[in-house]
Amino acid sequence: MLKTRSGRCIKPSSDYYETISTKKQQKRLVVKIKKILKTPESVRSEDEKELIINFQDIVNNINLTEIKRINAQLHQKIVIDDEETLKIKCLELANAIKNSKKCVIYTGAGISTSASIPDYRGPNGLWTMLKKGVKIKMPEFSLVKPTYSHMALLELVNTNIVSHIVSQNCDGLHLRSGIDRSKLSELHGNCFIEFCTQCSSEYVRLFDVTENTSFRKHLTGRFCKSCPDSQLKDSIIHFGEKLRDGMPYNWESASNNVKEADLIICFGSSLKVLKHYSCLWPKKKTDLYIVNIQWTLKDKVAKLKINGYCDQVLKMVVGYLNEKFEKTLKVANYEISNDPLFKIATTLEENEYNTTNKSLLTQDPVQKEDQTENEVQGSSGWFTKCFK
Repeated sequence: MLKTRSGRCIKPSSDYYETISTKKQQKRLVVKIKKILKTPESVRSEDEKELIINFQDIVNNINLTEIKRINAQLHQKIVIDDEETLKIKCLELANAIKNSKKCVIYTGAGISTSASIPDYRGPNGLWTMLKKGVKIKMPEFSLVKPTYSHMALLELVNTNIVSHIVSQNCDGLHLRSGIDRSKLSELHGNCFIEFCTQCSSEYVRLFDVTENTSFRKHLTGRFCKSCPDSQLKDSIIHFGEKLRDGMPYNWESASNNVKEADLIICFGSSLKVLKHYSCLWPKKKTDLYIVNIQWTLKDKVAKLKINGYCDQVLKMVVGYLNEKFEKTLKVANYEISNDPLFKIATTLEENEYNTTNKSLLTQDPVQKEDQTENEVQGSSGWFTKCFK
């Protein structure tokens, strides 16, 4: 007699019994056909050949599943252009930027990997390692700093070469590089920002506010100063959650800039999420350039795909803009003393000190060194807890 997982017996006369029996028979048949398909056709018996002919629908499904598996492996493959190819492609991208009247940049997790923040689908990415059963050690986000790519994009925005930046990242590194917030759309939030749901007051902090938050659980444990009974929420949009309006998401500005764009450049994103946002893909002809070391969903429609690391590509592109097209771009090094968070952040009050164990962004080198040595091992809600 068949039993359910809970141990309940199923009567042989019941419809459910018939369903379960049929499913088990189907599973055995699929396993059997898989074994046959792995053997050369020349050594198959007549019964096996007949089985393949009679169950072509199962054969087709098995073959389709195998094709998908192979494609998934290919999509994970790292591809790097050789030096000469990279130079040619970067020169072409620099030329496209020079000729563009309205350039918009899309950025994904790949732009922050050189800051020791893992991406999602890369060889050492969050999802990749989770599938292997490996837990990734996350850095303290107040202790990492903007990469060369962040600083190069800041220079391109400040010189009006790039009109707007649309980012999927929640690490706050674009904001910390110094980009004007009106020219930045952080579609999935910022780990340094929490807000009041009643009056919409925004609180920028010097630490990661997502320590105690996760998927559909956004209360941070702090309260609004204007609405004492209203708890603050983080600004993070997890996978599967609804998008929000206002800041730091800035959807309206993103949409308006994309409508007028003649050039879109994607850095470090697989575009698996961005593809769902129709307002980011204008119907009018817009040149699309992609910089990534792995496959992306828009590779086939891109005018050019550059297989390279973001920092490397942007260094070459900035160099060509200066050398070949007479620009005077100067990419500054990130200086913590110039970090805009210090100017716009709301400091914790004494009764709020116990609401976080996260390291604070600080200009004091001694304090920063102490925080690095005693780095808190708590996870960040926007990056890990939603996957449990």
